[in-house]
This record gives sequence, structure tokens and C-alpha cells, in this order.
Amino acid sequence: MNSILPVSTAFNFNADAANESGLAAQVMSDITQLGCLLLNQNLISAAQLQTTLMTQAICGVRLGDLLLEAKLISAEQLERALREQAIRRQGHWVI
Repeated sequence: MNSILPVSTAFNFNADAANESGLAAQVMSDITQLGCLLLNQNLISAAQLQTTLMTQAICGVRLGDLLLEAKLISAEQLERALREQAIRRQGHWVI
């Protein structure tokens, strides 16, 4: 189970995966974005995120819905990531 820690606590960032497609700066700038959370958890690849974000820009469907439709993540993984996103937006880190 995830633990909630203050923002000042360091977090595990998968820089190698993000650097593969130049997403490192984006991930570091807003770790509360759903795609960044899923990328950091190694649930999707940088290429899958980039492709899905391009699709999202065209069709306007929520990122999580597109990832579910493509069977890149499960409903449980999406739910867990959305919970983490909400916690992080409140100013906490989840490790």
C-alpha cells in the first residue's frame, strides 16, 4: 500500500524511461499529471504516452479513457493512479 509523505520527501522518478522520448522535463514539471504518474510507475512507456496524448489532442477524450480503450492499463491501475493524482495535488508525495 502507498504511504503519504510531505512534499519535501524525495520520490522515485524513472528518469531513464522519461528521457527516452524527451519527457523528463515535462514529468518533473508536473508529477500530478496522470500520464506522468503512469509513466513513472512503468505502467506505460514514453512512446505510448506520447501517442495517446496526440490522440487525445485530436479527439478530446480523457487520457485515462484512451489508455483503457487501448488496453494499455487496467481499470484498477487507472483508479489507483487517479487516487494518487488527487493526493499529490493536495501537496503530498506518495511513495
